[in-house]
Amino acid sequence: MNILSNLISFLWYKDIDLFNENDNQLFIVMREYVDQDFKHDNLTDGIISLIWNISDNTSLVPLLLKTDYAKSLIEWIKICRKKFREDKQNALIYILLNMIRHDDGIQQFNRLNALNIIEQIQIDSDISLPLDMIRVLLTDIEQIKLESMKFLNTIVQLTIDAGTNVEYRHDGSHVCEPLTILTKLIYNDEILYTILCKIETKPSIIELFTLLVIKFYPNLSSDNDPLDNFTCVLVLNIFCRISYHPQYSQFIYDNEQLMTIIRSAANNEKNFLDTFMPQTMKSIQQAAAEILENLDVKN
Repeated sequence: MNILSNLISFLWYKDIDLFNENDNQLFIVMREYVDQDFKHDNLTDGIISLIWNISDNTSLVPLLLKTDYAKSLIEWIKICRKKFREDKQNALIYILLNMIRHDDGIQQFNRLNALNIIEQIQIDSDISLPLDMIRVLLTDIEQIKLESMKFLNTIVQLTIDAGTNVEYRHDGSHVCEPLTILTKLIYNDEILYTILCKIETKPSIIELFTLLVIKFYPNLSSDNDPLDNFTCVLVLNIFCRISYHPQYSQFIYDNEQLMTIIRSAANNEKNFLDTFMPQTMKSIQQAAAEILENLDVKN
């Protein structure tokens, strides 16, 4: 189990077929084993490590949802201090965060009252950030206020740290994870202003967004890492939102290399999206075309 857990991080989602009935039954058996285990045994540890690595690949989240891991995960979190070894208790929070990065996961966990449940658990300082990220993803955008975003500077800095790392990861988080949070938060105009104009970073957050598009867009393909492809989707959705604000849109218009990519994307009909992309997001082509329309620029 531990070997499989380590290997799965190096496999492309298309290299393994986890969607036939036998494989579904295997994952159900593993879930049921953890459900009934209270001995903190090594097999349970191995299963949790495997599920954590699988959930990190967004294309495999439907497998976990289909085999009822949402319900079991919430039950595990409720009694995590009695049921799991200390190093595996935090893993449950990261699995939850991975599983709600998309609509179907959010819907399932909201039905399970996940937000109220995590508010009742004892919080370790080292999982405060992922818990804040979970709160954002499970909360309606209309209810998110700037005054409640005490971790905003931290999430922006995590985006910078991951986005400037050679592997686009920091503290185990791929850059697309904090970007997913920012993509939702920027629909609040006050938060958008704070991110773009008040939080000081090097490079600036707008420069980082530009660097990420320049890096990832030319390499988009069905063979590319889905997390890298999804990063490009997220950043172009962010730029699309920015383009609705004339006071910020000049950031986009003034960058010739960025504008060249946006024009190219607007005319590119190829679909390289994460197959489990949130329904609220626009495709790369849709986002690029909308940016040009908002900037009053012809394709």
